[in-house]
Formats: sequence, C-alpha cells, structure tokens
Amino acid sequence: PVRTGFNERAAAAVEAADGAGPYADAYRAFEGYSPAATDVETVVERVVTAATAARPRTRYRVSRRARWLPRLARVLPDRLYDRLVRAGLPGGILWRLLNR
Repeated sequence: PVRTGFNERAAAAVEAADGAGPYADAYRAFEGYSPAATDVETVVERVVTAATAARPRTRYRVSRRARWLPRLARVLPDRLYDRLVRAGLPGGILWRLLNR
C-alpha cells in the first residue's frame, strides 16, 4: 500500500456517519494501515527512475513487502504462502505485530 491519505479520509467518513453503515467494520479494519504503507515520494522516485532509464526493468519493487513476498512465493507451498499473506492484511496477526 501507498500512504495517500485515503485511510484517514475513509475513517473520517465513518465517524461522520456515526460509525455505522454496511462498510463500517471494513473501514475500521484498515484504520492504522497507513503506518506500514510506503511514502508517495518513494513511489515517485521509482517511477522517475523507470521513466528515465535507458533500459527500464520490467518490475520495480518499492515497499518492503513487495521485496520479500515474491521470494517467499517461490519457496513456500501455496497454502502456507496464502496464510502468510492473510496474516499481513489489516486485522491479521502479522499485521498487528508489525503495526504496534
């Protein structure tokens, strides 16, 4: 994820609606997700690097997660990899540990 301010605006919208509505639980799950996100400036640097390269690479990994998840996908069984990814999503145990 990229830190864009979306989560803060979404949280404000939920609060304005008295924290109710069909998506309130989903918004709450993403509260605090931004600390683990990548800064916009970091993404812009990668885009500029790719745009100005004489021979740009196919992929540019920006965040910490984008760097190690593909490596894990190559060595872990699919089901274990899927569990690990789910654990890193908002509300998952890995996410909670990384965002203390």
